[in-house]
Amino acid sequence: MALFCSLRLLSEKYMEFSWWYIVLAVLPLPNLWSIWHVWSHVFSSFQQKVSWLCIAVFFPVIGGLLYIAIGRKRAGERISVLRERIAAEKTDMSSEK
Repeated sequence: MALFCSLRLLSEKYMEFSWWYIVLAVLPLPNLWSIWHVWSHVFSSFQQKVSWLCIAVFFPVIGGLLYIAIGRKRAGERISVLRERIAAEKTDMSSEK
């Protein structure tokens, strides 16, 4: 019974909502977005894409912010847009024959 009461008091003390929970939840968002952006866009070279991906993965918060500030401008089109364009060109070429 005493253990239950002490656990209850301990949990009430640490279960108070704090703004740190919001900070901890928001910190990985730029990093997750940068990893998704690198993965879904085309770069001028494969090495550039891999290096930005490694920066975002191995330097979590700073890497994501660096990519948003510098690397996002270097990214090309989305891969899905390129696939649609290639598919449209293939259908145009097959209809011309």
